[in-house]
Amino acid sequence: MRLAALVAAIAIMGCGRIGFDADGARDGGIRIDGPATFPGGSPTVRQRLDLDRFSADEALTNFPLLVQMTGSRVDGATLGDSSTVRFRDSSGAVIPHEIDDRIDNSYGRFWVRVPRYAGTSSFIFVEYGGTPVAASTDNVWSEGYFGVWHLQSASPIDDSSSVHRATQSVGSTPPLSGFFGAGLAFDSTDAADYLRIDGTTGGLAEITMSAWFNSDMPSTGGNGTSALVTREFADDGDDDFWLGLDDADRTSMGIATGASTEYAEGSPVSFGTWTHLVGTWSTATGKAELYENGERVGGIDISGSAVVDSSHPIFIGGGHNDIVGVHDDADNDYFDGVIDEVRLASRARTPAWVAAEHASETDAAITYGPIERL
Repeated sequence: MRLAALVAAIAIMGCGRIGFDADGARDGGIRIDGPATFPGGSPTVRQRLDLDRFSADEALTNFPLLVQMTGSRVDGATLGDSSTVRFRDSSGAVIPHEIDDRIDNSYGRFWVRVPRYAGTSSFIFVEYGGTPVAASTDNVWSEGYFGVWHLQSASPIDDSSSVHRATQSVGSTPPLSGFFGAGLAFDSTDAADYLRIDGTTGGLAEITMSAWFNSDMPSTGGNGTSALVTREFADDGDDDFWLGLDDADRTSMGIATGASTEYAEGSPVSFGTWTHLVGTWSTATGKAELYENGERVGGIDISGSAVVDSSHPIFIGGGHNDIVGVHDDADNDYFDGVIDEVRLASRARTPAWVAAEHASETDAAITYGPIERL
């Protein structure tokens, strides 16, 4: 009787509907999805997306979540060209999103800024059909990002962060199959394969570098190292910051707060497989931490007030001072393989953030709810 009374009360108030989870048990088997319609727009389809497959160990703010609408998850005929897609938080407020890729009417991939991701109780809504809406790329990458490169194509190469850094492709960096969507291929035997990004970043009290990579073979460069993303400041090849593979074919990160770079090493590289690599450093803790596929694999203490600030370019896929013009061609750090989703941020991401990012990008975070006709 109590359950029947609750259902009746909600129906009378018009504040929502009650649904049952697929397993009939989670949250007591009862879920209030929200109002029948949200203010603004005229969508014809809505789905609830529960972030319940991965538990965030802390509350993550403005988290960029990857949403993959494919197969039975989506009403392809209504999804159309993705121009009508909008996302809402649990209160119904519209939240920013970026269209990463759309193959056809039955597939769309989106980056969505989730205001709060904590535990397994967070959820958002996706709506589509009806009136076209504009995506809001800049606001998706709001938590300190100063470089976001999806690397979907060799031209143009867009920086999705609010900085919009001009990115120059040098040599042949054709798009190949990335970890999801496309990535860019680099050849370590070709001294002209790299991306160059001009513009200074200022002194960084914190930094996070991340990338997906699939390496074909050890670097054939003069020093045997392979850069995913780096910036140098000295004639002898020292890096302001560095993320890549060292000369023993291990994952590696480096930070310079003074006259030289200090490096942390991770695990031996498994050639021919995809790896998500993340390096963080904070002056507050004095610690550099290296993560592979969401798990910490190495770290060292690096003291200092900030990452060395220089006017040299940032490079993806190689690039040392030989490219800047102040070093010789024997020290080039060219990468051989495919790189995808390179990001730089002026925040030191926590272990919880890194793990949630890996879960999101491996399609292990979201339960896609049933299609609701509005």
